[in-house]
Amino acid sequence: MQNITYKHLPALLLLILLLSGCFGFSGKTIVLTDALVKSFIKAQTELFKKGGELAGYAKKAESGNIDSGKAGYDNFLKIIQKAGFKDLKEYLETAAKVGLVFSVVQSDIYVDKMNQLFEDQKSLIGENSEFHKMLNDPDIPEETKKEIRKSLKEAENQIAGAKKEFDQNKEWADLVLNWAKKGVDEESAKIVLKHKDELEKMFTFQNQ
Repeated sequence: MQNITYKHLPALLLLILLLSGCFGFSGKTIVLTDALVKSFIKAQTELFKKGGELAGYAKKAESGNIDSGKAGYDNFLKIIQKAGFKDLKEYLETAAKVGLVFSVVQSDIYVDKMNQLFEDQKSLIGENSEFHKMLNDPDIPEETKKEIRKSLKEAENQIAGAKKEFDQNKEWADLVLNWAKKGVDEESAKIVLKHKDELEKMFTFQNQ
């Protein structure tokens, strides 16, 4: 049987809390556009590539090299401005909004997938499942049917246990999501959904 990975939900919700808490819904004042999200992806991709170089500037700055710190900051600004941002404020607001909206969208998708998965799992042990077909087959020995009943019971317990824990997590998850969605407008959600695959690769470093 397919494993039910319901334990991903708390991590997704924790990310939402961190984003919305750290930025105080600073992204709420802007509505994401296609151009802003494309600029964000472009900027982040370049920042990842230049990560080592920028870290080098920061390390020298920590040692008291003010010029190095300024050079690092100037390079950072150059990257985000080349990507299409007019200034640091616009970049930070966009980053906060994209992060928050993406996390909420991913959580919604995840919950929908999990609900569908539980429905699919239930069909595997339902009356029309292979388990019951074998139990109703007169040609299968009773000793074998005992093992089938045992496997069926184990499957039922596994699904029931996973569903119970998922539902318990979802109770507080719904509270967090409903609160976080106050910072998510419909237009921004549509734009993030449009670029979901690109953003997912970017956030998981798959495009590096």
